[in-house]
Amino acid sequence: MNKWITKTLIVTSFVIVIIAFIDYYVDPYFQYRYYNNEYFYKTEPKFQMPGIVKNSKYKNLLIGGSGLESINQLKAEELFGTKFTKIAVPNSTSKLVAILLENFLIKHNPDLVIYFLRPANFCYTDEVYTHDQKDIPMYLYDSSIRNDYKYLLNIQTLITSFQHLSYGKKAFNLNELYPKQADCNENKVLSYFNAAIERDYADYSNVCKINDQKISIQSDLLKIINKNKNTRFILINIPITALKQKVFKKSKIYLNYKRFSFSIESLIQNKKNVLFLDYRENEDFSTDYSNYCDLTHFSSVLGDRLIEKTYDDYFNSFEKE
Repeated sequence: MNKWITKTLIVTSFVIVIIAFIDYYVDPYFQYRYYNNEYFYKTEPKFQMPGIVKNSKYKNLLIGGSGLESINQLKAEELFGTKFTKIAVPNSTSKLVAILLENFLIKHNPDLVIYFLRPANFCYTDEVYTHDQKDIPMYLYDSSIRNDYKYLLNIQTLITSFQHLSYGKKAFNLNELYPKQADCNENKVLSYFNAAIERDYADYSNVCKINDQKISIQSDLLKIINKNKNTRFILINIPITALKQKVFKKSKIYLNYKRFSFSIESLIQNKKNVLFLDYRENEDFSTDYSNYCDLTHFSSVLGDRLIEKTYDDYFNSFEKE
């Protein structure tokens, strides 16, 4: 009887070790956090990024929303002379990004953080998720090692691991660039503009109030900056098309977004480790419609120019001191 129990324990332990090994081999960053909705499980970055924050081997950080998806990580590494972890969380709120940023700072103590800001991310001042998102378990954002074991020893994780092995690939490409250059052209941008000018932005401008956003900025971002004075932060207000600005000028949104820049500038006043670069209305970026795929999202070609401009301004501000 005792021998049977011993053999059972040995076999069970062996199976558990094999499962954990396969899952870790396929997904060392823990990108595929198990969830009962297959589409969100495989495609929603809000499930993938907590694992990358926790397990990445690179200490410096590129972080932001959908605008960061157009930034070539390798290009940034070439310019800044350092390895980056890239955390792009489309359709995210400022609070969600702040959680990821704070967890990364605690885990990796980076020298440099480049945060690609979009004012709309700060519209939801007291919420972690936007109103149209499915509930995402907050335990993913917990640094407890128990969650790693839950993930590695999960049968659903194993199934997904075998699926990805059958596709002939391991983890997702962390530097996959989106949108594709082929999807971007001036005619497409103009069609979006023509549709946008027919919409009423009054309701939206009541939702996105920058005066309230300042509360969120100061309670989250300012707290993080103050706790990490040895880290250099580059805050980038990313560009949008001049056509989008024209649409916004028909409503209160434009003034709200202007206040956003003022709020950031006020936030970082007298902080020598923070650089704010406001490219939102930069004509070199905002009028290059051939490199936009809608009124907001730009291609990697414009993304390369943006990161080059960022490096030049960073060098002139920090490195020449």
